[in-house]
Amino acid sequence: MKIRVLLILCCLILTACQAAYPVIIPGQTQIEATILDDAYQPRQWRVSAGKEISLKIKNESKVAHAWILLSAPYTEPFDQDDQAATIIHLQVQPGETKDATFLAPAAPGKYDVVSDAHGDVKAGMIGHLIAVQDQE
Repeated sequence: MKIRVLLILCCLILTACQAAYPVIIPGQTQIEATILDDAYQPRQWRVSAGKEISLKIKNESKVAHAWILLSAPYTEPFDQDDQAATIIHLQVQPGETKDATFLAPAAPGKYDVVSDAHGDVKAGMIGHLIAVQDQE
């Protein structure tokens, strides 16, 4: 019984310490993506805000798809506003692997990644790039 109470107290103390001193997970500067028939894998990437990012992307689908990072929320269908908000646009053919670099958005936040082919987003081809401010 005493051990159980002690374990509960330790858990409470550790939880309180975590709230007072949150763990900051830094963003990455190298990310990878795989294009499937109707999805990106993974669907989310965490990067360092304002840093140069290296991207390696492979298309395992049977058709060409794009990996488009937008600086503004995506609107259906992909239109001129989305084109104007494009940070990077990579068109990847079936079986192809591409490497690219781009500058991550400087403002921390969640940014949409989409494919511009008709119906891709409705089918599930949407992801998110999370830009985080790294601790200096």
